[in-house]
Amino acid sequence: MLMLGFVIAQIIIFSVIIIVLKRLIFQDTTSAINRINRLDSITREKEKMLSQKLDETEKYFEQRKKEMEDEEKRLKLEAQRAANQLQEDIVKAAKTEAEDIIKKAQASRDKIKADAIIEAEARMIDICRDILGRVLSSVVQTQMNEQLTQEFLADLEQADLGKVGKEVNQVDIIAGRTLTEETKKIIKKILDNKLGRPVTVEVKEDRALLGGLVMKFGTMVVDGSLAEHVKEASDQMKDELSWKHA
Repeated sequence: MLMLGFVIAQIIIFSVIIIVLKRLIFQDTTSAINRINRLDSITREKEKMLSQKLDETEKYFEQRKKEMEDEEKRLKLEAQRAANQLQEDIVKAAKTEAEDIIKKAQASRDKIKADAIIEAEARMIDICRDILGRVLSSVVQTQMNEQLTQEFLADLEQADLGKVGKEVNQVDIIAGRTLTEETKKIIKKILDNKLGRPVTVEVKEDRALLGGLVMKFGTMVVDGSLAEHVKEASDQMKDELSWKHA
């Protein structure tokens, strides 16, 4: 009986131990499974969040890529427009410069032509003046000389000789033809009266004057010669030519 009781006791003890162990193992397993489930849930949540982040990041980069592509297109378009405008400006400037060059060349050609015409006509006037001096007969020149001399003396009587300095005591006269003694006396008398003092009168002859008189009071010169009249007339004609072809 004792042995049977011992055996039964041992069986009961082992049964209890087995039950306790099973319960412990079950609890540990359940706890482990719960932990695994919680970890799995956390992992899934993190995967979901990571997936969302990846989607957001991909969308962000896609948006940035599109923005950059749009910006690149805009910059290319602006660059093309700027290049086209620059090309137009260069062509326009070149065209304007070419037109200016053509206008200047035309103006220069016209000026050269006008200058050549003026020079030729001026030369013709000089030739005519020289021819006039050569073709005038001695009689005509003598008559013109007398007329010019009388006009010169009349102008001399009306002239203001106040600008002639006090140091001038000699008056040089160049005549286109020989002056008579009577004319010399008249000239001296007029000069003495106009200057208020007696002066010496020196007379020279120069047929290049064609007629009339040239009178020198020191550095002051009064020219009433026919050559000077012809020169003034020719100079006036030259000036008229310049205005005509301007």
